[in-house]
Amino acid sequence: MSGVRRDARRAARAIEPRRDAIEPSAHRASPRARVEGLDALRGVAIVAMIVYHFCFDLRYFGALRADFEHDIRWLGARTLILSSFLLIAGIVLLTAVMHLVRAIGRGHGTLAKHLLVARSDVAE
Repeated sequence: MSGVRRDARRAARAIEPRRDAIEPSAHRASPRARVEGLDALRGVAIVAMIVYHFCFDLRYFGALRADFEHDIRWLGARTLILSSFLLIAGIVLLTAVMHLVRAIGRGHGTLAKHLLVARSDVAE
């Protein structure tokens, strides 16, 4: 039975990426690397979404008289909130891809290595 366990452990080690080989600490962004303006926009979009949904719930329970389906102001607010989320997601995605391309260009490894680092960061 111990031979089977030993083989299973050996197979698991062969599949699992070595932490020292992919150097995840070298590729993590420092807190200063964050874009404060983008974080602020994300916060404003979240607060706006919460307010919109709260007003929608107030209408549902009869505490607010509003026409969310036809009033141009509510339709505009809904469109602005949705557009801001999509814009912020696109900017974050573009920034992440540009960071990855720069890191590969500086010789910090291959695309597969960086994807393993990203996978290990998500798994933690």
